[in-house]
Amino acid sequence: VSVPNETKIIKDIIEGKHSALMILAKNATNHEQNNKLTYLLENTNETEKVLDVKALFDQMNIKDSALELKHTYYSKAIDSVHRLSIQEKSKKILIDFAKNLMNRNF
Repeated sequence: VSVPNETKIIKDIIEGKHSALMILAKNATNHEQNNKLTYLLENTNETEKVLDVKALFDQMNIKDSALELKHTYYSKAIDSVHRLSIQEKSKKILIDFAKNLMNRNF
């Protein structure tokens, strides 16, 4: 199962996007970490910003949290497909589509 590739993560940090990684980080921070993250995101030096934010993500195990969240939603989706009152071949199409989404690179 993939996580966003390194280039995508770097671009999202530089642009200040509210990606899943960023939202997970903001929700998981204590007061001190939240202040640090806010400070880091305001840094105009892109290289420092990326290195420091990624280090904070690593310290907080944000990639692992993102993968766990991804698996949770995938499982819910597959369970929902199995409960549908449709033909098995239609279920297979939906399940294959979900599998492709899980394995795609961002």
